[in-house]
Amino acid sequence: NGEIVFQCFDKDVMGDDDDMGRFTMPMQDVPLSQLYREWRPFDDPEKTGEIEIEIFLKEDRAPSPRIKTDGKKPKGSLLQQMEAKERRDQLRANARKDAELADREQLFRDEARKRINNASAIALAKEQRRQAKI
Repeated sequence: NGEIVFQCFDKDVMGDDDDMGRFTMPMQDVPLSQLYREWRPFDDPEKTGEIEIEIFLKEDRAPSPRIKTDGKKPKGSLLQQMEAKERRDQLRANARKDAELADREQLFRDEARKRINNASAIALAKEQRRQAKI
């Protein structure tokens, strides 16, 4: 369970900026690809006041062309969406590894065929030379 930490400072022209307060928010409370807005008090009871936050989380890269979207809004909490994305990414990574392994196996088979064909050609040439001597 991840958390987002919000830290608020004022801006001083001279001197250091002052810490006005902070609060944390569980990641699963923020929906993915939807605007989220809320007024939040600071975690420290000695810090007074509230701050309005507005968050819009989205994936940092475009989906691959193989993904077909149906135009529906995402379902579940942000955490559930992130876990589903991790599962999809792992499946894609496994598929890439399987394809690379299949390519390597094919190269190995092709190389083995070349060696067998070469050995057969050498044996045939030897047999032909032996037959020619007889």
